[in-house]
Amino acid sequence: MNLDPAKFLGRAGIKRLLKALDASKGTARFVGGAVRDHLLGEIPGDLDLATTLSPEKVVGRLEAAGLAVIYDDRRQVSPGVKFKDSELIGVPTIVVVGRGLADGTIEVKDRRSGERRVVPVDSAVAEVVAELRGSGHAPT
Repeated sequence: MNLDPAKFLGRAGIKRLLKALDASKGTARFVGGAVRDHLLGEIPGDLDLATTLSPEKVVGRLEAAGLAVIYDDRRQVSPGVKFKDSELIGVPTIVVVGRGLADGTIEVKDRRSGERRVVPVDSAVAEVVAELRGSGHAPT
């Protein structure tokens, strides 16, 4: 069953995100609660997307969509050093891919408020884009 994306395109950042992920070619799909809610005839609260793209490709596409992305893939550096570096340069939103990845989750941290949220990997890009669009950090 295909979920009609037209029902969700009015949401902030969704059109741009789907375009960045090249969703029209099947690289991204609505999954999880969005599908469940649609099947129940309800308006989905959260929109989860799954993608077949590698992290490097997601980063590239987010950059092409106008977001500034720093992908810290340094293997010889501890997470603490990476966190400190991100704080020093003022990264507004930090995505932490750590131990939770085995359970299908990552952590999204807002530097200003200190709020940390655990989100499903499949919806990470949508969560970050929505957060940045709502906070004014990203270009419109």
